[in-house]
Amino acid sequence: MEPSAFGRWLKRLRAEQDLTQEMLAEAVGCATPTLRSFEIGKRRPSREMAERIADVLQVPTSQRTEFLRLARLPLEAQRDQAEDEETDDNGLLQAPTTALSTSRPPLPSTSNALIGREAERNVLIHLLREEGCRLVTLLGAGGMGKTRLALDVAHTLAPHFRDGAAFAMLAPIGSAQHLASAIGEALGISLQGTSETSDQVLAWLAPRQLLLVLDNFEQLLGNGAAVAWVAELFQRTPGLHLLITSRERLRLRGERIFELGGLALPADAVAPEKADAVQFFLERAQQAAGDFRLDATNQPAVVRICKLLDGMPLGIELAAAWVRVLSVTEIADEIEKNMDFLVLADRDAMPRHRSMRAVFDHSWRLLSDEERAVLMKLAVFRGGCLREAAAAVADATLLVLAGLIDKSLVRRMGDRRFDLHELIRQFAAQQLAAEAQTVATKDRHLHYFHQFALQAEAGMSQPDQVIWYEKVDQEQDNLRAAWAFAEQNDPNRHASRRGWNWSPRSIAFGRDGVI
Repeated sequence: MEPSAFGRWLKRLRAEQDLTQEMLAEAVGCATPTLRSFEIGKRRPSREMAERIADVLQVPTSQRTEFLRLARLPLEAQRDQAEDEETDDNGLLQAPTTALSTSRPPLPSTSNALIGREAERNVLIHLLREEGCRLVTLLGAGGMGKTRLALDVAHTLAPHFRDGAAFAMLAPIGSAQHLASAIGEALGISLQGTSETSDQVLAWLAPRQLLLVLDNFEQLLGNGAAVAWVAELFQRTPGLHLLITSRERLRLRGERIFELGGLALPADAVAPEKADAVQFFLERAQQAAGDFRLDATNQPAVVRICKLLDGMPLGIELAAAWVRVLSVTEIADEIEKNMDFLVLADRDAMPRHRSMRAVFDHSWRLLSDEERAVLMKLAVFRGGCLREAAAAVADATLLVLAGLIDKSLVRRMGDRRFDLHELIRQFAAQQLAAEAQTVATKDRHLHYFHQFALQAEAGMSQPDQVIWYEKVDQEQDNLRAAWAFAEQNDPNRHASRRGWNWSPRSIAFGRDGVI
């Protein structure tokens, strides 16, 4: 027996096909808030829209006429029918109830096996179960696989919580005011009456022991309201454990941060095919082309791809999709040229995960103007830079650097150096070019490393010369980039640079001291 309320029927069919509201909205050609309004009975679809929804959800022929009839009923009639019925998690009709739902919320299924991440998975499980951490933020750049790892942890830990585990996808919502309703939907809560949604969700969670995953929280960090609500949730629900995925930490007291980097890369020439990043490429390549095999002829190029992408799972997945068209050597060459090459995602992928540009565009929109200005200027550095260099060339204050690190766009290397993931560097360099600031910023970079080179020349004749050898070692990529820029833009003025010796352990300069 099909439900007599269109919104309930629509929601049930969507859940059965494991579609988010965002996925279904895109498939039928409407906005996500519009689809949400269909489900909660605030709007009714046009005849054409109802037909498209029926087609996408594959409504059986025997039920299609009734489905379309209900879709076009006046909203008052739909609300009257919705009040007369409730459905369980399987969409079966049951008696009306005035109490909040107490059923265990289902977790989304995972279509692919989790490759690698065993160490990260074990640490997260230990934090949430053994150490009893109640608020863990899984932090990482877009495309690092935070959602997939969090889902695996939730499935593993669900039996260890009396009320199981639940997963709330926050990507479709754009403001804090929808946070409580998104969580309520994920928990299967039947919201009643006129009381505030947030109060009902808090009341439902208060007595429960539950692991709740909040996925893609970074877009709600703008005005602080969402974080304040999570803080209240944390205080009023002693049995609740939160696992939050985000590109930026929440900065809440009691928050434990777990930073997620790329998949493990080959450490040396011994058995590189066993590295997690290579295994992931192989698995995704064989999905794209069943006859793809890793052998001695293509293995070096596959390793090169994984290293170029620094083990980023989404980047590797997008690269592997090209094996139907290009050799792995050609794929590696294209990645080096332009990140826009990484664009072949599956049609059911989230829109912002269908290309690396989409991933970084999303992060870019969440930055302040000052953070954008600094990030794009940092793209001129090669091999990272010291804080002093970042300040001189990119106007990077310590506060802005810390913010970009928090947002997983800049990473700290060792004690003092900062660096960008290569794909983020390519994206930032494109933004710099779009603002017509490339030449001016590279000129500042050249000036800084000209001064550095002069100091190094003097330092290498002093008792502490070993320290300067190490400094020059660290800055080889930046020195070469500065040299190349000077050569390209004013070869006559900078002719004396040809006296430089670029070996890792020595450096010499033209006697006039001019670069």
